[in-house]
Amino acid sequence: MRRWMWFAPVGLLTVFAGYMGFQLGQPKDEGAVIAHWVQVYASDYGGNPFDCTAQLSSDARVHMRISCIDTNGTGYLFDVDIKGRLLMLHPISHKTT
Repeated sequence: MRRWMWFAPVGLLTVFAGYMGFQLGQPKDEGAVIAHWVQVYASDYGGNPFDCTAQLSSDARVHMRISCIDTNGTGYLFDVDIKGRLLMLHPISHKTT
């Protein structure tokens, strides 16, 4: 049996693993990240998706802040990293008198 026949499967597996690692390391599309966390707000907390806004953060660790605040002034602030993972969830409660 020729030598290249032994190394071809190992080489293909190495190329495939490198490709998958490259894909997993890429940042997600910001629109998809916003849509995901707005859907979480709507389904888990019973909020209206139109209550949500998003903005980029000046904090080095937090890539984006998605705030979902209803008409009563209560809601949640989602701190999200560049890969779309939730870093911190802040409940917001504004009492009006």
